[in-house]
Amino acid sequence: MRTIAQPSNLRFFSTNQAFQRAWIAGLLGLVLFSAAAVRAERLDHIFAAIRLVETGGESDPAAAVGDGGRSFGPYQISRKYWLDAGALCDWEDVKKEGVAEKVMLAYWKRYCPAALERGDAMVLARIHNGGPNGLKKMTATEHYWRRVLTELNHLKARAAVAEARGLATKLASSR
Repeated sequence: MRTIAQPSNLRFFSTNQAFQRAWIAGLLGLVLFSAAAVRAERLDHIFAAIRLVETGGESDPAAAVGDGGRSFGPYQISRKYWLDAGALCDWEDVKKEGVAEKVMLAYWKRYCPAALERGDAMVLARIHNGGPNGLKKMTATEHYWRRVLTELNHLKARAAVAEARGLATKLASSR
């Protein structure tokens, strides 16, 4: 019977169990997060993904202007959107991220409260982009939703990697 020699680099995975466990946890997290894009999402991730899509990574999101000057700020909120949300602040204040998010929450509470409660990123994104009938405008809002979904997946992947690194550090320091 012949013995097959194992390359020395394969021993890395058996000797560094903390890293291996953290890596597996990270991969499992990515798989679970990617499995159901429409299930409950963290609201901060939804806001971040929409902000990235709306501003295109603008270095100063508050200065972003779109729709021929009709929408502006980090979430490209129009005057009509602001009024529909209840005009909770001065119009110019929607350039501020926190204020704009409150306007969006009011808008979503008015037009899609169940989706907001569930954390349904698809519905929230499509309503934000297409207005109160954003879900009925499937073809008009599909590309926008795909872009938001891509950003959500990137955010979740980065969060999973950061978590895996944190687990590896904790496991290594507990040795």
